[in-house]
Amino acid sequence: MAFTPPPLAGPARALVPPVRRLARWALVLGGYVGAALLAGVALAVRQASVDPLAASAAGGMYAAGDTMLYLGVFGMASLAPTGLALYLLRDTGRLWAALAGTSVAIAATAPLAVLAYALDRSWIGGLSVLRLLASPLLAAGFSLGFLICPRPPTPGRRTFLFAAAIEGSVTLVVILRFSVALVLGR
Repeated sequence: MAFTPPPLAGPARALVPPVRRLARWALVLGGYVGAALLAGVALAVRQASVDPLAASAAGGMYAAGDTMLYLGVFGMASLAPTGLALYLLRDTGRLWAALAGTSVAIAATAPLAVLAYALDRSWIGGLSVLRLLASPLLAAGFSLGFLICPRPPTPGRRTFLFAAAIEGSVTLVVILRFSVALVLGR
């Protein structure tokens, strides 16, 4: 097993040159710019393949689809720079405690959205679909938090794992529900 030095904290952190720290954060920012460019390319490819007459006939639907495509590609592509940013902030205990608590609070809304979709046929059930569409991205993000979260004394690792399990379970339920609906035509 290879030796890994402990993360720099307190006075030891001051030993890292400010230029090196700035370069690390520039890499994070560059990752987000790259994610935005990748999402823009995906959107341009989709728009180039769409029939203009069909797009003009249902402009709102195409705009919503374009928005979802852009946000989905950007969200998945921005996991890497977000992971790097969280890795750079791994020695900030209060941040990890706050992120872990927030992850469980967000994940707790997923089963509620499934229930609202299944039981409510009003606008609330319709809005719950938007929350369900975010479940795969949130499951990936919470899994990333589990992988990067520092080991104890921070209790956040188990909390991130719990939140990722909730989001992953909801994702599987939604995939199963829509697959059955697709096969049965309902």
